[in-house]
Amino acid sequence: MTDTPDIPLDPKVLAALFGDDQRLIATILVDFSNSLDAYLREFAAADDLSQVRAVAHKLKSSARTVGAGPLADLCAALERACLDGEAEVVRELVPRIAPEVMRVKASLAP
Repeated sequence: MTDTPDIPLDPKVLAALFGDDQRLIATILVDFSNSLDAYLREFAAADDLSQVRAVAHKLKSSARTVGAGPLADLCAALERACLDGEAEVVRELVPRIAPEVMRVKASLAP
């Protein structure tokens, strides 16, 4: 779970991995930002818990890597609900993904 749930993206995470290589960090963040719409499309196309879980797992990993802790935590909860067969929880969590993705994208905007 993230220590700063109100911050959509913690810049210290990538800085800890790559130091002060701002060019590399910027490239990683642009790539991550560009992938977010594809993840949203995958969620929209998923028609069973297994597919939702797979997308949540991928996005969780990507989000955690770049420091998008709240998004990663949300995806982890969604993945867990899918694994546990908690369809009602999944139905509650899926609509929360897009707004959190938008918060992350807004934090990346120049």
